[in-house]
Amino acid sequence: MQLFELVSPRLFRPLAGPNRAFYAELLLLLWEECRHTADYSISRAEAVSRAEDYFAALAKPLALDADGAGDEDEQPTRDPHTLAVGFLLRLRRTGWLEEQPGSYETEPTLAFMPEVTPLLDALEEILNPRVVTYTGKLYKAWQLLGSIGQEKSPYENVLREVAADLETLNKSLRALNASIGHYIDRLTHNRTPQEVLELFDQYEEKVVAAAYHRFKTSDNLFNYRAYLEEELDDCEQNQLPRLALDYARVERCAPGEAAPRVRALIQQQRDALEEMSTLMKEIDASHIRYRKRAVQRAQFLLLSDRSAQGSVTALLRRYAEDIALLAGAGLNAYRFSIEWARIEPEEGRFDEAEVEHYRDVIRCCRSHGVEPVVTLHHFSSPKWLIEKGGWEAESTIDYFKRYAVYVIERLGSELSYVCTINEANMGLQIAAIAKRYMMQMQKAAAAAKANAAQQAESSVQMGLNLESILAARKAAAEESRELFGTENPQTFQTQRTEAGDILIMRAHAAARDAIKAICPELKVGVTMSFHDFQPEPGCEDVAVKEWADEFTHYLPYIEHDDFLGVQNYTRTRLGPDGQLPMPDGAELTQMGYEFYPEALAHVLRAVAKDFHGDLLVTENGIGTGDDTRRVEFIRQALAGVQDCLAEGLPIKGYLHWSLLDNFEWQKGFSMTFGLIAVDRANDQTRHPKPSLAFLGSYAAD
Repeated sequence: MQLFELVSPRLFRPLAGPNRAFYAELLLLLWEECRHTADYSISRAEAVSRAEDYFAALAKPLALDADGAGDEDEQPTRDPHTLAVGFLLRLRRTGWLEEQPGSYETEPTLAFMPEVTPLLDALEEILNPRVVTYTGKLYKAWQLLGSIGQEKSPYENVLREVAADLETLNKSLRALNASIGHYIDRLTHNRTPQEVLELFDQYEEKVVAAAYHRFKTSDNLFNYRAYLEEELDDCEQNQLPRLALDYARVERCAPGEAAPRVRALIQQQRDALEEMSTLMKEIDASHIRYRKRAVQRAQFLLLSDRSAQGSVTALLRRYAEDIALLAGAGLNAYRFSIEWARIEPEEGRFDEAEVEHYRDVIRCCRSHGVEPVVTLHHFSSPKWLIEKGGWEAESTIDYFKRYAVYVIERLGSELSYVCTINEANMGLQIAAIAKRYMMQMQKAAAAAKANAAQQAESSVQMGLNLESILAARKAAAEESRELFGTENPQTFQTQRTEAGDILIMRAHAAARDAIKAICPELKVGVTMSFHDFQPEPGCEDVAVKEWADEFTHYLPYIEHDDFLGVQNYTRTRLGPDGQLPMPDGAELTQMGYEFYPEALAHVLRAVAKDFHGDLLVTENGIGTGDDTRRVEFIRQALAGVQDCLAEGLPIKGYLHWSLLDNFEWQKGFSMTFGLIAVDRANDQTRHPKPSLAFLGSYAAD
């Protein structure tokens, strides 16, 4: 049957004449009123009234165009009633509407012809394009294929449905790629940086948040492809006879024809997975291209419009994408630090613009249903503070308190959890490990120095490379003299004296009390680095001393805290002389730590014996290039956390370290702790790893 046997041959004339824009708008206006009625109708009087309102708002003369039905061109008029009646008449004559006569009980109505309703939906889609998303189809396909052996109708209820879902998903990916291309084309039409920024915000909302991050997280092909291909192989090798019988029944074909067709369908699904892989690569490339062009376009426009400098800077920030990826995976909390040097770059001079940046980050978290967990100090300090004596100077207590007050007065009402200082006990750990390292170096032969350095380094749960520090000591002293006016600046990462150790805790307590005075409802705590000390039999006293040095001597300074941030990565075995070498054959991480996720639960139990407030796991993770090991590490660590919860421990959350592959102290970008990889050579593009989806699914459960 031909198209014009179904619709009027004159159907498209109103959309091709001089008044086409007005006809299109009027059609969609009426369709909005009629689309949800039983017969797509509206009373004639109401239709005329709506059309009159439309033309009254135009306030410009229009002439009705002829449709070849005997009417003549009319003189232009502003009269809304004349225009309304004339336009509606032409829509009837060209087959869009039909009039249904009334009775003594009912008014005459105008109804859209049923065959034109798909065209109206298409017109609306063109004007208001939507990115269609399909969530969970890969997971569903995997589950369906895995159950095919128990299914009574394996073709009808499994294979056919999986094939349809994969095609639907590929259709969605094509639409997503086309949508990104549409946004790329629109960039050149924007004439101001603000317009570019607005388009960027729209892109983030309608493309990234709506679809892109799902395909990079929960619906990421690389999480499921290998499993799906295994199931398809099983279908062909072990399920083919049952599938062929069911195919013959459903599709009403000869049994001999069924098996080749089923094989073809299975191959079609393999091809769909390959196409999906290609499409996702194209989408990534399009996404990168859009971001690059947006930045380039904004920078070009800034040459003539510098007033929007601050707005364009927002274009370059990536935190929104990162938070969207986190939320899209199912996670509901994000820990980040506020940089003291950004807030107070010079003593007593505070930068309100930087506060606004962090306010934007917090609001972005809230908009995605993510709880922001803020740390006020994470290792780095303002240069001016170090010049004044740093973390061994009494004045630092008041300086840190002043900084904390400034931040909380402005941001406290938007927060629930604040960590004052990250790994407050780290300085003594560094001092102890440096002392142990020197002892090893003195005892070791030249050929064993490298091994000794590795052994010492792996006992500190942060990226310190002590051998490099010692080798570069002279150069570092010269650099410090130039930067800070002294060869021995007291940075946060400096080997801490006992007085400096307590000074940090006093700074924490002062800041905590000041914060609680401003926002009593805020949960305030400090984070600490903990080892899971495991003594050999008879060496329990060694473990007690180590635990006292690492934790219990701090208890007087944290007894009024709302929570304690617990950070752990591995265990430490102890003998009579202290730390023991790692067990023979132990799996080591990139940091040289022993792969030992069970340590987290052991530490939580040990901490809970001495600290009676809430516990929040603020860091736990693994540096590895093998994400399957990261998934296994998370699985085992969280199994231990669940056991602790079952025992009644007050654990309020688990925050993985880290969201991104980031810069590790002293070791740079070579250590990969992240749930998301970052392509630093290619526009900082994010690539979620399967571990992100795993942790997200765990959180959802």
